[in-house]
Amino acid sequence: MVNKYFNVTVKPTIKASEQAANSGVYSTGDVIFDWHAIDVPKGASKLIGVTAILRQKHGTVTNEFPFQLVYAKSINGVAPTSLGTVNETADGVGYYSNLIGKSSFIAKDFSTDHFDNGASIAALTQGGADSEKPSIVLEGEPDSGTNVGYDKLYVAMLGEGNFDFSTAVAIGPGAGVDISGNNGTFGVIDGTDPTLCFAPGDVLHAQDDIIVGEVASLDASNITFKFSGEATASETDYTVPSTLANWVIQNGAGAAGDLLENDELFNINPIKIILHFEK
Repeated sequence: MVNKYFNVTVKPTIKASEQAANSGVYSTGDVIFDWHAIDVPKGASKLIGVTAILRQKHGTVTNEFPFQLVYAKSINGVAPTSLGTVNETADGVGYYSNLIGKSSFIAKDFSTDHFDNGASIAALTQGGADSEKPSIVLEGEPDSGTNVGYDKLYVAMLGEGNFDFSTAVAIGPGAGVDISGNNGTFGVIDGTDPTLCFAPGDVLHAQDDIIVGEVASLDASNITFKFSGEATASETDYTVPSTLANWVIQNGAGAAGDLLENDELFNINPIKIILHFEK
């Protein structure tokens, strides 16, 4: 028996350089993330709810602004064209026929008692009479999914406020990499306490998109990441290097992978959207 309800998690990759653009601040009308493909069980499904979890600026300042999610499908196997450059206006063209729906979040959809550190959370249907109560049927092109039995949909996000996912966690002077077993540790971290911004499983990049790695553990002064060569747990296509040498090759020339003092570190997946469907 097929479950009547199911969830699909959208965890788009947003480049560190895009998060750092414009001093890290998004403006109203900016693309927060461009089309992100997801697979859903084949055929039409009714969207009955949406939950959004967003990391905070510097781990302590909420990102509680209205925003829009827009939905699209492929046409003749071709994905929708770009909405525009991330952290810039949605000035893309050509995607119009691909659009199939939207969801609108307002300020009331965010939790009143937000977390002191780390995340802001919002959900549709839970913000009172003003909150949108989704009741739309979404359907992708037949057989467009990655695997048999699934179709592909596309989700993108447009902001209506000054979202800012900067962390102010920076590489400090004299920071080196200490290797212990399958992990490597960055010491001497400057700025924000990294435990306020990051968690195990996050994939971190520097502001110029140099890869740091998948976080294994961390404390106020150190970030330990994986050198294990195992499959990532980050829901991205990141490949965990198996040695320091592989890490250097992956990140660029130089013993420290071209990471520099005062480079700010970013979580490349600062947003998680959970779509709640009825079949």
